Amino acid sequence: MLFWSVQDSDVIGPALYAIGSLDAYIPNSRADNALAYRGSFGALSVGAQYSFGRDTVNAGPSPVGTNCPGESATDKSACRQWSLMAKYDTPLWGAVLSYDSQRGRTPASSTDLVFANLTSSSKKDDRLLLGAYVQVSSVKIGGGLLRRDNDGDAAKPRSDLWYLGASYPLSPQLTLTGQWSTLRYSHASDNNSTLLAARLLYSLSKRTAVYAQVGHIRNERLAAVSVSGGAAGSNPAAGASQNGVNLGVRHAF
Repeated sequence: MLFWSVQDSDVIGPALYAIGSLDAYIPNSRADNALAYRGSFGALSVGAQYSFGRDTVNAGPSPVGTNCPGESATDKSACRQWSLMAKYDTPLWGAVLSYDSQRGRTPASSTDLVFANLTSSSKKDDRLLLGAYVQVSSVKIGGGLLRRDNDGDAAKPRSDLWYLGASYPLSPQLTLTGQWSTLRYSHASDNNSTLLAARLLYSLSKRTAVYAQVGHIRNERLAAVSVSGGAAGSNPAAGASQNGVNLGVRHAF
């Protein structure tokens, strides 16, 4: 449900230079072996999802596959994942609250890799999202807070990802969007990162558009986060800043 929850408040995403660069789980949130429900009741939307073992197909480790291969016959909590969502939308504003929780597993051997150091089913990686957006004339403003509590990271288990952006149509065809986002660790400020991104999009037709996007990330002394969440191996040296430029064509089939 985190995937559906973030879409309206994150005005620039999905994009190469966006909050997915600060938390790779956001654009890759998924679960195998799951039951899910989403329904709308007027302005209210609700959702729930439960996985008995979240990576039956893709064992990773990667943002998509977390090396937690399905259900365990001996540990019912191992690899369990669930999420909830409540969302309220009107023509002028909206708000959302969602929660996502993943459990780890006990390694079978010393060579058995466990993603994110969730080496026991008692260890969890939880995310709480509170997001909102408002329409002011032709300008859409969106923002939110994603709080993460990760038992697999002993040095910096709690983090807050803040984001705030706006989208403004310069003309019926041309739209300018910008967003500020920052990842802040509790009691570990040397690992913080801040990302600025801007995009100019020109619609050629209802389905086709061209765009240009720029991004800049500033890392603190121990952080080495890439400006581009879509470029594997692009991480800078620890404490270094990084810039990115992205030109492209988008076509909706």
